[in-house]
Amino acid sequence: MDQTAVDAALLELEQASIAYKSCRNALAYLLLPPSSRDFLSEGPDDPSQLAETRVRRIAELRWEVRGRPEGTANEDWKRAEEIIQRTAAA
Repeated sequence: MDQTAVDAALLELEQASIAYKSCRNALAYLLLPPSSRDFLSEGPDDPSQLAETRVRRIAELRWEVRGRPEGTANEDWKRAEEIIQRTAAA
């Protein structure tokens, strides 16, 4: 299995997920009555915790795709962090 292709697919998946959620949230915001929009002005509780959750999800997907090899947790986590960083930079 071509690990570069897997990482590229995971990057595309993460970018698509972010784009989808952004569009979904914008549409939901517009559909709300103006009086309800004030409650949505607050941001996420802890952005670093959200980023860690995303990294964990990507690392687990990467591990699953590779056949669940033992001893690759650090490598999977590092590559997942790189994918998240590349997504943020795009």
